[in-house]
Amino acid sequence: VEYTKQSPFYIKALINVCKPLERVGEIKEANEVLKRGMNICVQTLGENHFLMAQLYHNYANVNERLGLFERILHVYNKSVEVCQKSFEFDHPFLAKVFNNIGYLC
Repeated sequence: VEYTKQSPFYIKALINVCKPLERVGEIKEANEVLKRGMNICVQTLGENHFLMAQLYHNYANVNERLGLFERILHVYNKSVEVCQKSFEFDHPFLAKVFNNIGYLC
């Protein structure tokens, strides 16, 4: 398995490291890691790669924890857009994003 910065495995590792960071209160660090992941993903895999949907989703979650509510819905909607291009309508991840949007209302 190749873990270069251009690799989907590297991007997935960045996604996976954010939850532990959140759990120990390093929310701002998690936010920065996700931003880095989004930049790498856009440059290497494109804006419509399914990992972007995950990055957007996690970024919205972190922004919610930071109290940055004005951007959360927009970011969740970006996740939905990518999901709709990457997955079938009944994909569980898309349901998860819609569920989180529902919590905002």
